[in-house]
Parts: sequence; structure tokens; C-alpha cells
Amino acid sequence: MSGQTLWQVVGRDRVVLWSTIHDAWLIRVDKGCNNLEWTHGLSVTQNMRQKVSQKFDFIVFRDQRCKIEEIRPIDYKAMLKDGQAADPPKQE
Repeated sequence: MSGQTLWQVVGRDRVVLWSTIHDAWLIRVDKGCNNLEWTHGLSVTQNMRQKVSQKFDFIVFRDQRCKIEEIRPIDYKAMLKDGQAADPPKQE
């Protein structure tokens, strides 16, 4: 995930990140992360690798670094086809 990050907060501890227009990932952060649902901007760390890792990387917003607990792929094309996709993601 480089350049602009497309993202959408979907819960108190969850955010969807798009690496391409059709490749989306559900990211769950640790429960100690406060006010993720109210952020207007975020970034993702990538510590010396090409891919984001749940062992080493964080969602960063305001003055917080929230450890990534889980990363799961989302079949966004299927969601679009079924009409279940949410509003378009924000660009940051």
C-alpha cells in the first residue's frame, strides 16, 4: 500500500483499506485504540517490507499508534455485485 491510501472506518476497532480499486482488506486493531471511528485521516506503517503485517505494523492517527491485530481480505467485487458495498472510501 503506497501512495494514496483509500480507507473507511467500519467500527470502533476496524477499518477497511484498499490496496487497489478491487483489493480491500479488513484491519482489526487492538482494543486500546481510542476514537478510531472519529478520525479524519490515518496512515499505516510498513516497517521495511512491501506488505503490511499484523505482527509489526500499526494504524496511525492523531497521536495514536494502534497495533494491527488481524488482517483479512475482503471480496469487494462480490460485495459490489451483490449491492452490499458501503459508500466509496475516503482518500488520504
